[in-house]
Amino acid sequence: MKKEAIFFIIILFLIINLSLVFAAENTTVSKKGYDCLAAKVQGKCSSLAIEEKIFSLLASGQCKDELVSDSLGGECWPKSGCKIKTTAQAIFALKENSANVEKAINWILTKDAPATQLQWFVQIDSTKPVKCKVSYSGKPYDIEIDSEKKINTRAGSCLELSDGDYWLEVSSSCYGQDFEISCNESFVTSLLYKQQESSTIYVSEKIHSSSADVTTTERVESMCFKEGTSCNYEATLWASLVLKKLRQNTTAYIPYLVSMADENSRYLPESFLYILLGESYRNEILLKQKESKWWLESGDKFYDTALALYPFQYEESAEKTNAITWLSEVQGTDGCWQGNIRNTAFLLYSIWPKKAQVIEGQKDCEDEKNFCMSVPNCKTAEGTELEGFAGCFGANICCNRQYLSPTCGEQGGEKCSADEICSGGQSIPGSDLIGNEICCFEGTCQTGAQEATCGRYSGTCRTSCLSDEQQSSYLCIGNDVCCTEKTTAGINYTGIIIFSILIVLVALGIIFRKKLKTLITKKKPGEPSPSQFGQQRPGPFGPGSLPSSSPPGMPQRMMPRRIIPSQQQPVRRPLPPRKQEGEFNEVLRKLKEMGK
Repeated sequence: MKKEAIFFIIILFLIINLSLVFAAENTTVSKKGYDCLAAKVQGKCSSLAIEEKIFSLLASGQCKDELVSDSLGGECWPKSGCKIKTTAQAIFALKENSANVEKAINWILTKDAPATQLQWFVQIDSTKPVKCKVSYSGKPYDIEIDSEKKINTRAGSCLELSDGDYWLEVSSSCYGQDFEISCNESFVTSLLYKQQESSTIYVSEKIHSSSADVTTTERVESMCFKEGTSCNYEATLWASLVLKKLRQNTTAYIPYLVSMADENSRYLPESFLYILLGESYRNEILLKQKESKWWLESGDKFYDTALALYPFQYEESAEKTNAITWLSEVQGTDGCWQGNIRNTAFLLYSIWPKKAQVIEGQKDCEDEKNFCMSVPNCKTAEGTELEGFAGCFGANICCNRQYLSPTCGEQGGEKCSADEICSGGQSIPGSDLIGNEICCFEGTCQTGAQEATCGRYSGTCRTSCLSDEQQSSYLCIGNDVCCTEKTTAGINYTGIIIFSILIVLVALGIIFRKKLKTLITKKKPGEPSPSQFGQQRPGPFGPGSLPSSSPPGMPQRMMPRRIIPSQQQPVRRPLPPRKQEGEFNEVLRKLKEMGK
């Protein structure tokens, strides 16, 4: 009984301490983040900046009333000087929390205007020389296209011949005008656009094909959101995202956002365009990750990382996993990141969002075995948007088909192993990549090239490392050295707790070694006494003999018997029962004191 009791106490002690280990492990990055956000926000919303209120509302549902009070009559934010971007962000957060934002939506729609920075062209193409008729404003204009695809004449004041005579340039005063086109042979029409000073030509999403004498219609819709007299790119990004969330048409804003993206890279437009247009921008976001850890376009790596990962709320990728690992390493002891409320809230909302609200009478999308995703991704998955379902964040919808991220092969790439580089092409993400594999697009996998070693392992090649970096052994081109971020060794609480448990167990073993020895060697009913183990029992072949291993009929070989001198066995006296009980209680007392 005494043996089992002490073992039970030791096991119980182990369980208690191991539960502390698991509790420490289960205090996750997100939980610490939400706890920190709650400590900084609850009861303090009125003192927060407007962006802090917006993102706190998105992440935790706090500060709703305070955000509404910051508006100018519920129309725009901030009331001291309304801004399109701030108003769009406020609409986004309030709509996510079931607030009435109709007045604000009407206000923001009054701020769009034609994007005059772009040039637009009508393209008419055919496999043969054709004669076509272009009509608008009730007037028809005849044109001809020769075998070299050149157009012979302009088509009224709205459609001038472009340089090279291959297209008809649309006058900015004729945006919103319908151009009806018919030809005497089968033909194709589409719209092209570019920046005023750029040579890059973009093709609009819609391409119309038609047989002879059947009409197609082209209409230039090029809009942006203006503050003052100029288009505001960042404001247009956020306003378009809000309109997408509200299921309104955003087609007119896409050309401006796409064509002006390169010169506005600090706003990370790819994150918005992935939601608005889909898969073609997925890789562009992921490829912008720095050192396989964060994104940095605006100068704030925490805000940019949250923005980059926002479209991936319902997707997983190696880049997202790497970012989470980095965030866990740099998270403050209070649970926030750099003590910044806005960034902490945005990171939590983008990467670890809480369950979205489901209004009474609606079904939860994922609970009903459907999938939350962007509208373009639902189309890519060949799915259908489901009406009457809720529970999806942001501009995501409920789709009846699952979207699967494309593999390397599906994107036309080639897998390169960890010791290879992509020569003559570019490395793109792929959902089937493992470890340090890369997907080589429009190139070939080659071994022996050392210049990619540093970047492959999250390093940056420089002439010398920065103060917050350390030089690594990975290789760079020329005389550059590979610099990686300095790592600060964190406290291994799990190891400390386990080591402490081992120390306690060793101490217990030393303190109670005599009692443990007594318990282990204690005789049980029916067992032989220790003195009996020193005596030999007669074998079947006589005293001291062993079974024969000789074949039948052969003489038996007798093993010589070794005589062991008898030893006086110590007499073990049983301990008085009362004393046993007292010592057992003493053991319990000492264990309790050590467990305090």
